[in-house]
Amino acid sequence: MLKFTSIGSFLLMCSVALLGCATTDDPREGGYFDALHAMAMGRYDKRLRDKQAELYARYSINADLKTQKDKLDAEKAQIDDKLITNQESLDSLQQELEDFDKKMSLARTQGKIQKKTYNTLKKQVAALSKQARSQSNDNGDLKEKRAHIEELKKRKQKIEDSMQKAIDELR
Repeated sequence: MLKFTSIGSFLLMCSVALLGCATTDDPREGGYFDALHAMAMGRYDKRLRDKQAELYARYSINADLKTQKDKLDAEKAQIDDKLITNQESLDSLQQELEDFDKKMSLARTQGKIQKKTYNTLKKQVAALSKQARSQSNDNGDLKEKRAHIEELKKRKQKIEDSMQKAIDELR
């Protein structure tokens, strides 16, 4: 029996020595004795709590990023709407200029305006039309673009007023 006790004591000492050498908290690494030691010391539970805390932190970051993405998507939609509105305004202005050019040509052929006035107005309409087309290709600031469109519309109105004045003078 003495022999069994010394062998049992030896095995017990070896297992205690091995348990003292545990080097990892990861259950996939190490061996059986590392696992026993980690469980006895509560390191697996701590590792699990740490991983859960990291997961919750990532959930929070993900939620914040989703909120930011939603805000950016809403801003993009507003900008897209403004771009569409500006393009529609430019298209409308371009059509109005084309219609006005036809109206001027008709007034000239009917003798309602003088040739000199017609040529001056024709040049102004052509310049205005060119500026409107250049605005279609401009990707600048939306507010500046909108202000420029409004300025083009005012200039178009002045040209129309000039033509009407020339027609009235010939009556």
